[in-house]
Amino acid sequence: MDKNNKMVAWFLLLGVNSLPLLIWLFMAPWSERFGGFWQILTSLGQISALLGFSLMATTIILTARFRWLEKNLRGLNRVFINHHLLGSLSFILLLFHPLVLAIRYLSLSINSAAIFLLPSLIFWQRTLGTISLAIMILLLIITFYLGWRYHLWKFSHRFLVLAFLIGFLHTAFIESDVSRNLFLRFYLLSLGGITLIAYAWRLAVEFGGIGKKKYVISNLQEVITNVWEVSLRPKGEILNYQAGQFAFLSFIQAGIKSEEHPFSFTSAPGESELKFVIKNLGDFTSRLGELKVGAEVLVEGPYGVFGQRLEDAGRISAEAEILPAGQTSEIWIAGGVGITPFISLAKDLKNNNRQVDLYVVARSEKEAIGIVELKQIAQMAPNLKLIPYYDDSGQGFLSADKVEQLSGSPLGRQIYICGPAPMMRSLKTQFINKGVDTKNIHTEEFSL
Repeated sequence: MDKNNKMVAWFLLLGVNSLPLLIWLFMAPWSERFGGFWQILTSLGQISALLGFSLMATTIILTARFRWLEKNLRGLNRVFINHHLLGSLSFILLLFHPLVLAIRYLSLSINSAAIFLLPSLIFWQRTLGTISLAIMILLLIITFYLGWRYHLWKFSHRFLVLAFLIGFLHTAFIESDVSRNLFLRFYLLSLGGITLIAYAWRLAVEFGGIGKKKYVISNLQEVITNVWEVSLRPKGEILNYQAGQFAFLSFIQAGIKSEEHPFSFTSAPGESELKFVIKNLGDFTSRLGELKVGAEVLVEGPYGVFGQRLEDAGRISAEAEILPAGQTSEIWIAGGVGITPFISLAKDLKNNNRQVDLYVVARSEKEAIGIVELKQIAQMAPNLKLIPYYDDSGQGFLSADKVEQLSGSPLGRQIYICGPAPMMRSLKTQFINKGVDTKNIHTEEFSL
């Protein structure tokens, strides 16, 4: 990953969200903005609106899955983590905006504050903002309290764009500093327009298939109970990817929902077919056994940067040279279905000089996904040390202490962890407590 591009990406996001505030700050003397209690209160309401709008725009743009942003923001999983964080902050600011301004009216009377907050056809521009905020509140209730199934939650989440569109119209038509400053107005309306175009592009990709590759199922087998390996052969243009990445798959078959879902490649780059190992974890994956050979699959990707931070062989070699004899340069830890990106990475070891200890954590050998294939890979790859770690062996949970006993000091080494979120959080904390630099700990925490 180019560090300069990464810095540009972060500065771009920072600039997009800070520029409206900077314009607003120099529109009027600060003595007018912050000269007294009511001026300060009004200014805080205006600031929260400006930042809330730009952050909401950024939140939606991040869902468009633009490759440049995805790559330079440390992978699509990080993009969606930022999406959730910025979306939450945007909601808080947009909720703060009318409440703070209502306090100003409350100083006149309760009735004045109520009139300000309640919908009104007379003040329709203000009502647009009320409707937008109401939609956002409803979406948050659905997300955090109703526990809807994934496909219903995803459908409801699309109304975030409706809330933004209505808020965009509120911003465009209400009398405010935005309407009084041509530069601020042009900037915010342009940002809103770009946001809507980005979302339209996302819809074109998702429902129109733009940019997706067409494959068909060539083989489907249940490798262990409730775990399926799906093999795909191309119908036309092939998908190029790197080991450790993932793609979104949409299965086109009667009776199976065509909604897209992300899965890690278990095939290695250069193989004639794409392979994915998928575990039955919910409504969609519970129907994998109903898929038929020959069914069409739309593949969007690749995404992710997991396992790609040390692609420079010279850097790997330099790190390995300073390690004690018998100590490897990388530690990979996989829990459950989190083994999938490591299968692809292990197959690709023949193309680099990475030295790896791979921990396969499972309840038992019977439930260890891909263990047979990994043993075969380890026999042919002297730079891969396979360490199965099973609960039924009586060793207890895998810990950083145990890793240190089996693999030596973790200091100065790259550590990759993929598995259940509690396991990743616990191990990351343990390694940090041992002095491992957070930059050397990489987790795959993908969440929609």
